[in-house]
Amino acid sequence: MQPETVIIEHKAGCVWLTLPSTITSENRDALQKAVLEALPAHEPQCVFDLSSVNRFFSTGFGLLIAAEQEVGKRSGNVALVNVSARCREQLESVHLTRLFPVFSTAVEFEISHEAVWEKRAASQSRTKFLCLSQIENAVNRISLAGSMMVGESIEQLKDIEVSSDIRSYLIDCTNLERIDSKGISELVVFLKKVNETGGRAMVFGMRPHILELLELLALNDMLRFYDDEQAAMAAICSEE
Repeated sequence: MQPETVIIEHKAGCVWLTLPSTITSENRDALQKAVLEALPAHEPQCVFDLSSVNRFFSTGFGLLIAAEQEVGKRSGNVALVNVSARCREQLESVHLTRLFPVFSTAVEFEISHEAVWEKRAASQSRTKFLCLSQIENAVNRISLAGSMMVGESIEQLKDIEVSSDIRSYLIDCTNLERIDSKGISELVVFLKKVNETGGRAMVFGMRPHILELLELLALNDMLRFYDDEQAAMAAICSEE
């Protein structure tokens, strides 16, 4: 029987988190709260078991990114285990395999995770900005995470598909921590492309200090701001 919520166990010095089959806007907040509360305060070793996950949606990606950010702040490590070929393909399509070590089985993890984590610690290569894009039901769902600042590969925004076939762009800023003038400049270029193709950009989950900055720069003329994903999706549905 597949779990309806996250199952939290402790195995071999790691917090082992088995995710449910589907992560949606309805259960993401509760799942994320349970995951973050399960993390030790110092150097958490966190394993996400994806054995029950059939398919990832953008909300699932957001949950993983939030956990990785918090684990990074506590100088810990994260890995994904029991990843099916389909889920691996989805993770690769949004470049999350650059962020997470991915293991097909628990046995593979047991054999090689220590070497993988040591190599990562030695390289000090933790991603500081991440931009994900996934088209679901004619909506381009975009996640911005980390520090959208100069020197942090913010040109990823240029790779997002913008076309007249896509009417709505739903931007999740729940995990966006900071933005500077360079990040704002890249965002404006993207929003202009969206407007030129007749699209509409909607953002949710933005932190107050970032929201205040964007409103001060009059970006509310190019963006619609919503408190959460449900409100943004309701607006999209009402205009179709």
